[in-house]
Amino acid sequence: MKTNRFWQLVAMATVVMGLSSCGNDENVEGNNDTSSELKIVASMSPILELNTRAAYDLQSTSIYNGDFTKVGAYIWKSGSTAASTSPAYGYQNLQMTNGTPDPTTPTYYTLTKTGTDFYFPADLANVDVYLYAPWNETAANGTMVSPAFTVSADQSTDANYVASDFIYGKATASYTGTDAKTANVTMYHALSKIILKVVPAAGVDISGLTELKLTGVKRTTSIRMANAPSTSMTVGTNATDHVDVASTPEGNGTDVIVTDGTNYVLADARDYGVAAIIPPQALTDLGLSCTISGKTATKSLANLTYDVGGDDTPIGSFLPGKVYTITLNVKTGILEVQLISIYPWESGNGVGSQLDLDF
Repeated sequence: MKTNRFWQLVAMATVVMGLSSCGNDENVEGNNDTSSELKIVASMSPILELNTRAAYDLQSTSIYNGDFTKVGAYIWKSGSTAASTSPAYGYQNLQMTNGTPDPTTPTYYTLTKTGTDFYFPADLANVDVYLYAPWNETAANGTMVSPAFTVSADQSTDANYVASDFIYGKATASYTGTDAKTANVTMYHALSKIILKVVPAAGVDISGLTELKLTGVKRTTSIRMANAPSTSMTVGTNATDHVDVASTPEGNGTDVIVTDGTNYVLADARDYGVAAIIPPQALTDLGLSCTISGKTATKSLANLTYDVGGDDTPIGSFLPGKVYTITLNVKTGILEVQLISIYPWESGNGVGSQLDLDF
């Protein structure tokens, strides 16, 4: 059940993938020399210890449910974003099939694709390794920009929530002789996570909550995977930006359901929160809608601020790779909205001010 999603950074992705010769339609490499085997080690463990319960975290230490078919990989000669021809080399958008934890370090996984191994190119040049999730059968374009990525309109279920979390990483591997050759890929969350905590005042019954959603959301973006992610990714239309400006194509609704009456658990929503993931974007058109016992309250997030050293600081925009926690204090007749914290998914800070939402 997708309550209490206190996500932390899916940090460090180390994958070991043997890169084997020509057994794959997407592979144009023909090197059978086992000394040129490439290993990619993927570790996905949180760096940040949040001071809240994390028992319900999804994908905080590994791919959700161990479903490694959600991970895709590209391997090109370093500096390239397509297969090379001299010598022929390239692995395009391979869908992984399995992940085996290291017996001594369980947060490290060996990722494999059934029937496929991988190698360095015949000239033993450096290679760039890209990992991303969720896998999409439509390959990125010639500059390693992802297809248009649209977050789910209903994220009240685990599956839809995880499907909305685009993570990726890039690393360069060098051939160093007969020793194991590894690419250490650090994967980052490309989008923004919003946690909503629903806290009733004494004597106020919110068991009748039937829907909590974000409104005015631009749900579509693209990720420039050629730009290695970091703790301070940028949003924009320039080739150097990591995440494209969010958009709302025709027919793409702007509401994102965070929880509903079916998946809502009062204690969880109060103590740990419920979460949704949206593309980074300005708060100008964003809002909240909360329905309790047949009454609906709405509130704009356009003027949301948080407390920094005693000063109210405007949020302005939700940024890539950051978690924003908003507390909804439900009182008689009003819903008070308070931003209490902003967490990058690898470190944390922030205590915020409040907004009132009248029913």
